Amino acid sequence: AVFLEAIAETWRFNNLETLSPKQNRMIRKNSSYLEKSLRLEPNAPYTYYQLGFLYMLGEKYKEAEKAFKKYLVFLPNNAMANYNLGLVYYTLENYENALKFTEEALHFNPKFRLALMNLGNIYEKIKELEKAKIYFQKAKELEPK
Repeated sequence: AVFLEAIAETWRFNNLETLSPKQNRMIRKNSSYLEKSLRLEPNAPYTYYQLGFLYMLGEKYKEAEKAFKKYLVFLPNNAMANYNLGLVYYTLENYENALKFTEEALHFNPKFRLALMNLGNIYEKIKELEKAKIYFQKAKELEPK
């Protein structure tokens, strides 16, 4: 029951740009629940995914990296997990791995607009502006009309 409560609370934070102190406390609490859950059942891929997401929200990027990598051991074909790991690497300024995992996300979902945008951002950061422009254009073409 604690695991399900932590998961439900995690999804409430999904689209927030900034977190209040209360939300930060909730992230820490839910992370603790998920960590305990993994000690009881270490072969639970979705727990790793949720924990990685919470770590990202809490700006614990090294921990998020570990959690998403564990998840991908179980389910390597998940576009969203590859994308999130790419975001973690982007934030850590590890652009080589950011490219690798964001491209992997696109391999599994070629119309993944956020991944296309992130590839544009990565190429912009590494000064490959023509490639950046191509990916931004592809993302724009997929915008809802």
